[in-house]
Amino acid sequence: MTVDEGYELTDDGSESDGDPVEDFLESRLVVLRDIMSGYDWSFLLDVRDRMFVSRLGEALDLLGLDLEMAARPPAREGRLYRSDAEVIVRRGNEARRYRSTHVSSDPAYAVLVASRGAFESAGLMGPPESTSGGVRILVRR
Repeated sequence: MTVDEGYELTDDGSESDGDPVEDFLESRLVVLRDIMSGYDWSFLLDVRDRMFVSRLGEALDLLGLDLEMAARPPAREGRLYRSDAEVIVRRGNEARRYRSTHVSSDPAYAVLVASRGAFESAGLMGPPESTSGGVRILVRR
């Protein structure tokens, strides 16, 4: 078929009837998740890590997406602190929201884990490394 017959060839050689292909937020989110899952973020707790922010920023720019992240200050609930975090991914008028909550005896930890959980629920990070054998941190001076 030719353009004269109402069809045109696309870049991959297939025929198109000229109708634009709809480009939804969800299709871009799939690509964003694929890009971000190519990295190992299991060691990462703080989503403000420069490498994570840099890689995420590059992927968002490439796909024309905007991302907002907000974590509410921890609220005291008895002896524990509760924090809620939300990640919003936008493209034009479309948006997807992902939320997470964490309760901890440490207010900073509650915020960090809730924030990471929101990115996990958005599919932008995998679960953290297993700590079933305990956590050991070695500090050298």
